[in-house]
Amino acid sequence: MRGSIESVLFERARLYIEQHLGDFDLTPDRIAQQLRISRSNLYRAFESVGGVAGYILRKRLRAAHAELVGSTDRQVQEIAYRHGFKLASDFTRAFRREFGVSPREMRERARRRSTAG
Repeated sequence: MRGSIESVLFERARLYIEQHLGDFDLTPDRIAQQLRISRSNLYRAFESVGGVAGYILRKRLRAAHAELVGSTDRQVQEIAYRHGFKLASDFTRAFRREFGVSPREMRERARRRSTAG
């Protein structure tokens, strides 16, 4: 019984996160408030994926990564901002932790691949 309730909560929260990924104030507290659930229930629903804050961070980083390598003439700082990071330095640090290279290095690799093709 509990597992199915948690999976419904997870799905509702996941959708909310997807829709508000670029919001600076997308926090576990705000999500719990908006979905009218307790913070502990929210945390429990995200336990299996490493927690709600980590989930939001990974989603933001993947979206920013896709934008970085997908197009783009946008500056790294602008991409960071569009994906919910207030500071480019926080974004760069988190990006490097997740992908092992800086956003600029990732973009350079993508450019080299597209011109080498």
